Amino acid sequence: MGGFAESADGELLARWYQAAALGPFLRNHNCDRVEQYPWAFGEPWESACREAIRLRYRLMPCLYAAFLQAWETGAPVQRPLAYAFQEDPATWAIADQFMLGDHLLVAPVVEPGARSRSVYLPAGCWHDWHTGEVVAGPARRAVDAPIKRLPLFVRGGAVIPAWPAVPLSTMGHQPDSLDLLVFVPAGDGETVSELYEDDGETWACRHGAFVRTAFRLSRSGRDLVLSAQVSGEGYPEFRRTCFNVTVRGGTLEAAAVDGRPVRTGRNALTIEAGGRSFDLTATLVP
Repeated sequence: MGGFAESADGELLARWYQAAALGPFLRNHNCDRVEQYPWAFGEPWESACREAIRLRYRLMPCLYAAFLQAWETGAPVQRPLAYAFQEDPATWAIADQFMLGDHLLVAPVVEPGARSRSVYLPAGCWHDWHTGEVVAGPARRAVDAPIKRLPLFVRGGAVIPAWPAVPLSTMGHQPDSLDLLVFVPAGDGETVSELYEDDGETWACRHGAFVRTAFRLSRSGRDLVLSAQVSGEGYPEFRRTCFNVTVRGGTLEAAAVDGRPVRTGRNALTIEAGGRSFDLTATLVP
């Protein structure tokens, strides 16, 4: 970010950080004589850049899974809407939105001075990451985008793993818990999401040293089932002991893990899963 040929100002740099935060590569780099690091511009631009970086590292498990999918299938990490929704002609000419993996729709602000923007949401159920509003697509919406906010939507049915805290470095970072954000679909159906964990440093993963969790979320009326199936042989550095689950887009009436009832406070619960498979069943309030 910052550009090579000319100098950025604070607003351009902040929006540039947001545009790159959920893409494959994030680096401030320029050859101009004017310093273009976030702190060179002061507030609110420095804080806006910081928030973009925090979002990236909170969602690092999603990026990691998207890179694995790219390696296995060739699907891009950062996908044009026309790639993800090829049957929707409205997506064919959209060049200022993209998908991260299968479930996150990112809509960077690309106009100077803008504090809102128009976002196209393809068919399906979409959750606003910031406000929690649920929107039925296909639809085009005006979305608020103050300087510290990157417009971001999550497809209904997605299970989004996230780091609970932003580390100073990813080197050797093995958290003992993960946040698991479950976005309730508007209607019946099934959606698959994935979490992939390894040591992050070696090729031991090629010999089975990983923990790979496939999340299958299904809805039938008021009933939700989240099935987590684990593969891989694990690795010595693995530390995760639990998932902190939060359900968005619906209110839990009751829940059970592997048939045992669990308490749900404020639509949240903890699953002591470590590296094992489990089944979460839940009933939504009418």
